[in-house]
Amino acid sequence: ALGAVGSWMYEYQMGITTDHANGDAGYQDFVLQPLAGGIYTGLEGSYESNYGTIESDWTATEGTIDTYSATVPANTTATLYLPVEDESVVADFENIAGVTYTGMTIRNNVQVATFSLASGSYDFAVKDGKLTASIADGYIVASTADKTILNKVIAYAEDEMADENFNQVIPSVQESFKAVLQEAKEVAADIT
Repeated sequence: ALGAVGSWMYEYQMGITTDHANGDAGYQDFVLQPLAGGIYTGLEGSYESNYGTIESDWTATEGTIDTYSATVPANTTATLYLPVEDESVVADFENIAGVTYTGMTIRNNVQVATFSLASGSYDFAVKDGKLTASIADGYIVASTADKTILNKVIAYAEDEMADENFNQVIPSVQESFKAVLQEAKEVAADIT
């Protein structure tokens, strides 16, 4: 029972947990739901998961969270349940890479704004009654990869496949060629 206090601090105050209802375990897909309360005006902590360090940090005034920062390790995703008032969610979150607003809900008897978070570090703040989000300072955002050579190889492969001699190639080699070409096209479509 002595560990219950630590568990409460991680799972409720910092809000780092798994979605027990869906059977999720291992923290590849996890939940963030920080809860301020009592005399606490802030909390900063982390959890060392198998995928990397999950960070959760908030400040509060009179039991209401003002700022929240989180880090979602590489190759993981998180669902953030941020306790804010419905009318504070007026910002457009579409231009923030890795952040998807999915709506308001009630979770653990608390009204929350729900966000899907990709790997990255994010800052949320409520100022003048409006919730904003941004990519944390110092965090490197994935940029568009240079695929010039890949696109040339894809064009060459498509030309070879369109050639009438391609039909004379062994069927299993044709299938393998087409599969690899499709994979190359999927890589070319991925901006990162």
